Amino acid sequence: MANILIARSQQKTQHLLSRLIKASDNVIFEPLFSIHRIDFSKKWQYIYQQQQQLPKAIIISSKNAVYALHTLNISKTTIIFAVGKNTAKDVANLGYKNIIFPQISGIENLLYLIKQHHFFPSDYFLYLRGDKIKSSLPLPNLKELIVYKTNYNKQVSTALFNFLANYQLDKVYIFSAHSLAIFFHKIQNNNLQNKIISANICCISDEVASLAKIYGYKHISTFAEIV
Repeated sequence: MANILIARSQQKTQHLLSRLIKASDNVIFEPLFSIHRIDFSKKWQYIYQQQQQLPKAIIISSKNAVYALHTLNISKTTIIFAVGKNTAKDVANLGYKNIIFPQISGIENLLYLIKQHHFFPSDYFLYLRGDKIKSSLPLPNLKELIVYKTNYNKQVSTALFNFLANYQLDKVYIFSAHSLAIFFHKIQNNNLQNKIISANICCISDEVASLAKIYGYKHISTFAEIV
């Protein structure tokens, strides 16, 4: 039996549970942030009027941004670059046919795919994203449209405090770079480092795993192949 912390809500992780944990594992969920959709219609109208054409391709780096496709009123054959296969699946469920995504999730792998395609100088990309991102995408003619906001849960939940009072963590599942940063600071601010010192920090991608090394974690792995 392993003591496992999943840094995400149980609802958002439900489809992965059979691959992440065993029936005998002792598991706790700790959502690190909440997502709130916002009205982006005026900003989208401004971009469209400025460009006088629809985007040649749309970039989606989070499942949280997929819903925004409903509002754009674009062709189902528009090129959609998605950050990973689960995001691509959500896009496909909306009826889009021309979806491109890396086999291993991650923004660097996504950028590599985008750069393999030829676009004319007059074309532009529309990047659907949240209000908080690690860095902008280094692409020409990129128009960014913020479609959701992220509110961080800065306090450690009572449930997690009680869990850590009784168990030493064996594994922590981290689903994004932002989640890793929030988790690190929550643990530091609440002096809980000794509770995870031997835990395997299991990250969604090599990119996030590299960040985990920077934060000083010693036991790191990835689970990109099952997401």
